[in-house]
Amino acid sequence: MKLSKLSEIIDKESIITELRAKDKKGVLEELALAVASREPAVDSAALVRVLLERERLGSTGIGDGVAIPHGKLGGLTQPIISFGRSTQAARISLFSPGGPGKLHQRASEGPGEDS
Repeated sequence: MKLSKLSEIIDKESIITELRAKDKKGVLEELALAVASREPAVDSAALVRVLLERERLGSTGIGDGVAIPHGKLGGLTQPIISFGRSTQAARISLFSPGGPGKLHQRASEGPGEDS
């Protein structure tokens, strides 16, 4: 499925303007819950496991306080995205190898899709 606009796959309920978590797993749980609350087919615990497995392969931090955790989750018909922001970056230094994470976007695709 080709989507032309980000607004077609993210809605305001999937945006967390201030993450509360203080660790990587907590951030991923918050982002997964945001997705699961609007996508009934998504099991938030399974999604967190997929995202943690991907993080074990290598950091999804891209620098300057930005991370893009992502993974492939079965049963999806289109990509799903959530977005989270933390103003308490010093507290959450988790994804970015060059510094603390401030912005986190979480994306998942079905298992047959390219990342």
